[in-house]
Amino acid sequence: MKKIFRLFLSSTFSDFKLERELLQTRVFPEIQQYCENNGAVFQPIDLRWGIDQEAQLDQRTMEICLNEVKTCKSYPYPNFIILSGNRYGWIPLPLKIEKKEFEAIVSNIQEDDKNLLHQWYFLDENQLDTSGKMLPTYRLKEIVGAEEWKKINSETKQKIFDSWYETENKIRQILQTGVARSRLSKKDTEKYFMSATHQEVAEYAKNGINKEHIFVFYRDEQQKTKNGDTKNVENFRCYIEEVLNPDNIYHETIEDKEYKIEVEKVSPKLNLKTETGNQIISLGQTVKIDLNNDLTPDVEITLEDIDKNNPESGALVSVLTGNSISEGKPSTETDLIVSEEDSQAAATYKVLFESGSAYPVTLNATFRGYCLFRYEADRTNREERYYQKAEQLTVQANNGLRIWASNGNAVKLQVVAGGKTVDLEVSRPGEVIVKDLKWIRDDETKRFKFIVVDVD
Repeated sequence: MKKIFRLFLSSTFSDFKLERELLQTRVFPEIQQYCENNGAVFQPIDLRWGIDQEAQLDQRTMEICLNEVKTCKSYPYPNFIILSGNRYGWIPLPLKIEKKEFEAIVSNIQEDDKNLLHQWYFLDENQLDTSGKMLPTYRLKEIVGAEEWKKINSETKQKIFDSWYETENKIRQILQTGVARSRLSKKDTEKYFMSATHQEVAEYAKNGINKEHIFVFYRDEQQKTKNGDTKNVENFRCYIEEVLNPDNIYHETIEDKEYKIEVEKVSPKLNLKTETGNQIISLGQTVKIDLNNDLTPDVEITLEDIDKNNPESGALVSVLTGNSISEGKPSTETDLIVSEEDSQAAATYKVLFESGSAYPVTLNATFRGYCLFRYEADRTNREERYYQKAEQLTVQANNGLRIWASNGNAVKLQVVAGGKTVDLEVSRPGEVIVKDLKWIRDDETKRFKFIVVDVD
């Protein structure tokens, strides 16, 4: 039987998206290959990617995460990695609250708040404690029933989750207020204020651990600490340093940096080049640009006027930065919002990935024979080379790629995105291929699809 190395990755979600993407696309595949070459199996566990909407309906997200933590502890080390930044992260609602504890909280809150808690928590008289005795418990209700969920379209599903996030925040505030006014023990109080990442580390530390089995990476961005997270992050790190080996803690501070936005082309649209990708802006369009890959917009640009027939006259733009930027996510390249023709292509050609948002992809090419191979990522950085047998190539793109091969059968292609890997069948021996691999948005569902399209 092969030895299995199971590694749990714990972090906040949005501020470590890029790091986790790089781990999934660059680091973990190399470790997997090394283990495979040495008769072992490597299993990385990143549940910030792996728990989909359907699995979140019954509110067991944290329960699933903590069970995985318990499982990883029994595997060879290293088996746990923590990524800690300037955000404390999501604080989940307790799935279960003992009856006495729930009633103590309810007795210390306003009537409207009581009604909201009873709307979402129901009394389960059949719960058992660890010794098998009956322990009446209030349990958090599911967001939507599984059968009902199957009948709902994608747009409505997203609205349901958006509404739930608002409700969740209200319930969290109510519970924390009631707990603060109650005479609960420190142990009973902690779960109402602990982030998901903090809970994962606490679960790992239960019953003693080998401090050599866990590694921690701190990343500090001085300008990014906000929303009162500073104290929570400091307390979390103090806890980490109490239970772990200081030699396994690595610290990096990111200083302020200047970012360039270059004008590549003015007409018929304004083409901008940034360190994180290109932006194509039409007249009257506004885009929000994330310059440092933290998934929050750093600059907002609106194209106010442009002379399509005279590029030398330039363009008139308005620029907003800092707190002046309107709410919303950073804009992706404008080609992500596609025409009806491209939407139809999604139904005609193979769909590799589907998601509520577009995200970076990685193309891995392994050459099985001689092949002239050309690629263009995000409409820039065209590269061409003659490859020989056993050579490999890795290309990353934010929005899409165009590939050209003189002998499609001489190259094996894999597309990696969002922690998933898909093998791409290319062509018959000796066949010249030209393909577009790109994100498009379905006008009907408003979801993004990463598709493969043959180019004539």
